[in-house]
Amino acid sequence: MYWRAAHALWTLLFALSAFVQLNDADPIVWFAIYAAAGLVSAFGAAERVRWEAAAAIALGAIAWAIVLVATTDDVGPPMAHGPGGVLAHEVVREVLGLGLVAFWMSVTAVQTRRSQPSDL
Repeated sequence: MYWRAAHALWTLLFALSAFVQLNDADPIVWFAIYAAAGLVSAFGAAERVRWEAAAAIALGAIAWAIVLVATTDDVGPPMAHGPGGVLAHEVVREVLGLGLVAFWMSVTAVQTRRSQPSDL
């Protein structure tokens, strides 16, 4: 029962995150990752989620975050004023968002995998 409630809460959070991305400069990719995580969470709330789907989204979010950090030229303080600080601030927010997706999708994958009967 607690897992269903947690999945329902994360579904709402990811749906809200996907919605606010529609006003972003590159909305399609960000909407897609949050919508995918929200969909998997909704299936989790209905107890019909596949652990492989959650794991794939988690790995994708982790890889995307690594690429963002590796390709960012500016490593200045995220709250600095000026063009470099704005870029750093945006990358920090994007990586944190991907971190939340990776976190909950990892939890979902592990929890779902443990609750499924063994194939052996």
